[in-house]
Amino acid sequence: MFRVAVVVNENEVAHSSFANTVAVLKRPVSLGDQKLQSYKFTEFDKFSVPRLFQQGHQDHLFEFDSLIISTNATNNAEVLGALRGGQKTIEEFIEIGKGVLILSQKKLSKQIDEAGQKTGFLPERYDYSIHDRPEPSSAAGLISVVDDADRILSYPNHIDTELIEYRCKYNSFMEHRYRSIVAPTTISQFIAVLIDRSLVNVPRLQMGFPPGRPVMVRTANSFERIVATTMALDWGAHEELLENILIYITEGSDQIAVLRRKGAALDSPIDVYTTRARAAKFAIREYFDFQIDQIALLNHRTIIVSPAYSIGDVEEIWRALSQRLNVDIDLYHMLQNTGESGFQLVRRSQSNSSNYLSITAARWISRSFLPNYWGKSIWTYNCVLPMLKDLDIDLSDYSIYVLKDIENHIKERPSGSASYDNVPNATAQLLEVLASCFVTLEIPNQEHSTTAPIELVRKCENWIIEHLTQADKLPLRDRLYLLNALSRTRRLFELRPEVQREIWSIAQDAFARYSASVISDTETVELTQWLELLTSLETSSKVSATELDKVSGLIILELQGRQQIEGGWKNVSVSGEVLLALLRFLEVENYARSRLIAKDMLLRGVEYLVRTFDVTAGNWSNDINATAKAARTLTLFEKRWGLPSADFFADVNARSAILTFSQLTRNAQRQDGILLRNLLESEANLRAISHKLSSSQRDAARAVEREKVIRVTAFGLVVVSLISTASLILVVWILAASYRQALDDIIGKWSEYLVGGFVSVLVTLVFMGLYSASKKRLLNHPE
Repeated sequence: MFRVAVVVNENEVAHSSFANTVAVLKRPVSLGDQKLQSYKFTEFDKFSVPRLFQQGHQDHLFEFDSLIISTNATNNAEVLGALRGGQKTIEEFIEIGKGVLILSQKKLSKQIDEAGQKTGFLPERYDYSIHDRPEPSSAAGLISVVDDADRILSYPNHIDTELIEYRCKYNSFMEHRYRSIVAPTTISQFIAVLIDRSLVNVPRLQMGFPPGRPVMVRTANSFERIVATTMALDWGAHEELLENILIYITEGSDQIAVLRRKGAALDSPIDVYTTRARAAKFAIREYFDFQIDQIALLNHRTIIVSPAYSIGDVEEIWRALSQRLNVDIDLYHMLQNTGESGFQLVRRSQSNSSNYLSITAARWISRSFLPNYWGKSIWTYNCVLPMLKDLDIDLSDYSIYVLKDIENHIKERPSGSASYDNVPNATAQLLEVLASCFVTLEIPNQEHSTTAPIELVRKCENWIIEHLTQADKLPLRDRLYLLNALSRTRRLFELRPEVQREIWSIAQDAFARYSASVISDTETVELTQWLELLTSLETSSKVSATELDKVSGLIILELQGRQQIEGGWKNVSVSGEVLLALLRFLEVENYARSRLIAKDMLLRGVEYLVRTFDVTAGNWSNDINATAKAARTLTLFEKRWGLPSADFFADVNARSAILTFSQLTRNAQRQDGILLRNLLESEANLRAISHKLSSSQRDAARAVEREKVIRVTAFGLVVVSLISTASLILVVWILAASYRQALDDIIGKWSEYLVGGFVSVLVTLVFMGLYSASKKRLLNHPE
């Protein structure tokens, strides 16, 4: 069950029924009974809100899945102080993928001509100020949706301008639209969701949003989810929109749909999986007995179909879903295994698994951009930006920041050349970044960049040419990087013919100096650079194909020898370098002798990247450079080779986050197996203990029986002795009184009579003891 912390102003709640935010949030709307089964709301006022930031408390913020700050909650100074004091905790809360909704906060709003007061409790990059609207009435205007396909406006309820207008007019509060205008500190971090286009704009506060006044914005980063609005959505009972936002900030943007048939025998096994999914806080929605035309309209990326649906049903569902344009959908059908007990998942998808990994990694890299611009490294820029471009991701959000950082390192010369800190390798990276990513990019707000990218490209070219023509002063490795930069960016082919000839001559000289004898001593990354230079020389026909084939074959064999059993080289970062070089190498047709080896290395290397992807973190080795290289490799592999993923990624489904649901099933099965083994072991131990206990009990019973025999025998001896003694005395007395002569005869023969009597008594006692013991053993025997 998801937990939601709702911060309120207790005075407002006590005096106005419409201010009961939790009551509005609990209304089922589209979710029905699933809402109260999935969500638990906890209210915090000025007395209890400090618990959210009390380390170790059961109501600490990290124990919740989302945070909602209700309308005018920050009017209370204690509440605002607690939130600002917990700013660091809120930032960490957002960074781990949990969402925040901030509704209208009247006392934080300032006049338009005043310096805006930021909230003070959000991360700096996501903070914003709010400014009073020019009109005196909050009822004026007309709120419009910016993009009705936005997740907040489309799932699970469809939100349009008419519905918003209806809620603004007809509610228990008052006719109310908005009191203030949202002004984010960093405009590139936000997307406008709702705006007012009907009234005169406030240009200073518009700041790059679509024309109109922004009254609701959300973060562009779908992992770090913040929704901020100046509308009193809770007081105005915008229950449909509030439900959409609640799901978005709490569960994220990708919910799993589970299609079921109520009452069907084959449907019941899916109960255990949905129960476990909810326990693990997976975002799932169950749909019972939906028709195919209804299913085609579901706004989900991942759909799991119950075993109660036939294969024919699923084929119809897939055909309907496949007609949706520009939507990637994964459909999983649970099928009962015919040859064994249990179920299997059959997947239908419009995208391949490796491409999914690349996109997931790109999202992680995008989230890592701020606050330190990926470490402000030109090498990192040259890893990340080409990868994002290959994935068709817009670079304009990063361009201004990257160019501004680069300009701090530009060293210009009077000759009209420029470098990156006068470092050859770094200047080569700079040329590649500018030429491949920025020259054709339309840079917004050009005043942020003092040098246009194309001008800087030409200056870098001049610096590189100046240094290459003085090759004797450059180490061979630096020459290698500079030559490859000119070749990769295709800038070499735009130079004057005489300059081209000189550069090719330098490349040939470098090749001649790189003899086959030093290949085994060359670092792996440098080997990939030499392989690329050889590829460039081959396309230029400046060196004989035979010689190039020979050296490239030696390099390929050396790389093959260094490939580890798992399929990688040294680590993910180095593996990415090698695989990117192999992809470029395999584009050239003339290396027939080495192609098969290179192709085999490529396929094994790509499988290695798939296996080492960290599904939980969404990256490789938690390293930006390694992740960028690996993601770019998978992207180019799919684009250029078009090979079916199933041929090489047999285990990718188990490693992809989209199949976490089935992974949960397998984990649960493993846990069930472990539990069963533990129970069997415990049962065996209990049997052994029980056996030992029974043996001990039998031994103790025998000991008690022996003790009883001894006691009875001793008691019998005493009793018999007393009786015998008394009888003897009585006999003696009778004889003395009546049979004097007999007594004299006994006394005369006393020794004979004494021995005979003693033997008789002894035999009698022994017989009685044996009889008593045998009797007890017979009577106590279990049979």
